[in-house]
Order: sequence, then C-alpha cells, then structure tokens
Amino acid sequence: MKKAEKPAPKIIIETMLATGMTQAEAAEQIAAQTDPLRTASWILVLIDGLYSRLTDLNYPIDNQAADLKHLIRQLTAAR
Repeated sequence: MKKAEKPAPKIIIETMLATGMTQAEAAEQIAAQTDPLRTASWILVLIDGLYSRLTDLNYPIDNQAADLKHLIRQLTAAR
C-alpha cells in the first residue's frame, strides 16, 4: 500500500488562512465578497516578500510591518 503524500506546508498554511477568513466572514469581521482561498494566497505572497527581506540588514522592517498590516486590511475590507 502506497503511503499518502502530505500536502506542502504552504498549502496547509493557505488552507488555515482561508478557514480563518471564512470564519471572519461569517462573523462579519471582513468583507463577505472576498474569496477566502484567493485572498489567503495573496496574503502569503505579501508575507513571503517581507520574509525574504529579513536577510537584508539595511531593510527597515519596523516601518514595513505597519505597511503589511495595512495591505492585509485593504485586502479584507468591505467594498
């Protein structure tokens, strides 16, 4: 019997984000018209980009963290 393959960590995180977004939509905390899986995917793109910058010692991470929060709020805001 072939052992089932595990999903990639990115898929697990994306699914967890999408589940949380679905719950937030149900609680009317974020826009109901957003696609949870697609928005979760874009949030991960933003986080991946910020994470890759952490190796640059000259990158002002403190300033950028606030911008990341703002972008995520914009992605999930009611339109």
